[in-house]
Amino acid sequence: MQDNIIIRAKKYRALVESIGQNAVAVTLHADDADFTILDLYAIDPRRLNKSPREAVGKPAAFIAAAISEPRIHALKKASANGNKEVFSYAYADEDNGLEWLFQSAVAPIYGSQELICITSDLREWQKHYWLHKFISFPQCK
Repeated sequence: MQDNIIIRAKKYRALVESIGQNAVAVTLHADDADFTILDLYAIDPRRLNKSPREAVGKPAAFIAAAISEPRIHALKKASANGNKEVFSYAYADEDNGLEWLFQSAVAPIYGSQELICITSDLREWQKHYWLHKFISFPQCK
């Protein structure tokens, strides 16, 4: 399983890097009802709310419901129609009182039974948050 993560991470690294420092890529199995997480990758690992070791092999719903529910809806649509689905969603982080806004694109990976979901930060302060994670951002609330 670890070898598959490394292979996929290398494969999608250029894609994520072209999108930017604030993107996260997740590949999921399209052929099961739970959309099993096959891997996840971010240039900055602090962007991930679960490590690959924790998440790989788990259903998409393993991630917090506020994040996974809109993603699962888009995964179902993309899997059913074979087209890219783009959506935005907000996530209220109760641990630090911040509201995050994300945009995700979900698309089938041609020639496989996989989907890729690429999520990016939408608010400018979010893009800087990850670089300075331990600095307080009171203006962000």
